[in-house]
Amino acid sequence: MNYLAHLALADGSPESILGNFLGDFAKGRPEGRFAPAVVRGIRLHRSVDGFTDAHPVVHQAIARLPQAHRRFAGIAIDMAFDHFLAARWEQVASDEFRRCRRHAYAVLTARYAILPPRLQRILPSLREDDWLGSYARFQGMAFALARMSRRLSRENPLALLADDIGANYDALRADFDLFWPDVQAFAVTEGRRLARHLPDSGSGGHPGDMACLNAAGPEASSGHDREQARSYKGT
Repeated sequence: MNYLAHLALADGSPESILGNFLGDFAKGRPEGRFAPAVVRGIRLHRSVDGFTDAHPVVHQAIARLPQAHRRFAGIAIDMAFDHFLAARWEQVASDEFRRCRRHAYAVLTARYAILPPRLQRILPSLREDDWLGSYARFQGMAFALARMSRRLSRENPLALLADDIGANYDALRADFDLFWPDVQAFAVTEGRRLARHLPDSGSGGHPGDMACLNAAGPEASSGHDREQARSYKGT
């Protein structure tokens, strides 16, 4: 669900971008099905998911949401963190953010034939509606939660959780500010470990490059989106 964060933690090469995006779609062992550099991206995505699930600040963020909705709170926090990342990135370096999104969409489009069917189905909408860019707006994040809610076969509170994110906006943004440097550092270390175990001289980047996220540091904030969150229930 947190597509933007995984793309930001890729090393900037097309193979890493593809692999980190495929982490939510490619099931089972990726070895032998994809090039080693793509496999590294998938493995990095899964390692980051494990690191995130175990992180105490993420547990703290989840606990801010209602106990009755706790089963789905992790999905909502993923989306909230993508929103904080996108909003900060857009404020600090909107041109760079735009270039990185276009590059990611181009990478996926050029490799359409090897994408899992579910990703093939959503790619036109993801690209044409600019899902990644929409996360920078609170309403865009809320719409994404509602979209996911409709896709799930069982009844769920995902659409309602946007209200709870808005009600805890500043605290959740502070949680993200604490968490993001930790996951960045983990991704660099884990990327280097994967490069040693799954070497590929054809890879186009280095695990420490983090090329698309240099401008989105924790010092930036978005007062506009905070106001959007506060007024969300009345929209």
